Amino acid sequence: MSVTGWVYLDGAYMAAQDAQISPFDRGFLFAQAAYEVTAVYNQKLIDFEPHLKRLSRTLAGLEIEMPKEDLLVVHQQLIRRNNLQEGLIYLNVSAGMQGIRDFSGPETLVPSIFAFANRKQLIGDTARDGIATISMPDTRWQRRDLKTTQLVTQSLAYRAARRAGAVTAILHEDGIVTEAASANVWIVTQDGQLVTRDLSHAL
Repeated sequence: MSVTGWVYLDGAYMAAQDAQISPFDRGFLFAQAAYEVTAVYNQKLIDFEPHLKRLSRTLAGLEIEMPKEDLLVVHQQLIRRNNLQEGLIYLNVSAGMQGIRDFSGPETLVPSIFAFANRKQLIGDTARDGIATISMPDTRWQRRDLKTTQLVTQSLAYRAARRAGAVTAILHEDGIVTEAASANVWIVTQDGQLVTRDLSHAL
């Protein structure tokens, strides 16, 4: 698999080495971004409309505006400019660079769009013979003890708090407080005892 020469970034087609994305992009700082990968076979997009529908649903959940660009044209241009016969078009739509690092950000999040093409054999031995796999627990959204840049839940919590006239939010799961939007929660009981969550993967 190899990245082809032409990419698309915020309204312009350019050489891959010329594409530059701000380190203040909310996709980088908060993981507030969505992506779709569409297969290309014989220079034709496979199931593009379902990908676009899912992208629209994901962006709505992330409170990012749907891009105004014609994304079908962007994909077709990348196929043409890269002479892509078989492979993948990767599309990333982030909440963009909206100023300084701020959890809530502005009311309207104008998207930043990046797309590139990969040459990859889709129909071959792997499709015919299958691949080896392992099984393991799905820990997505459960590792609160890991301080990663995947802060989209916290960002959305701050935005909801601001709309409600509050400063932050207290998060809970199954009726139990987990943490604040970007801080630990400490509770003083009526008898003066200090209570917080136990140290665990669910911290």
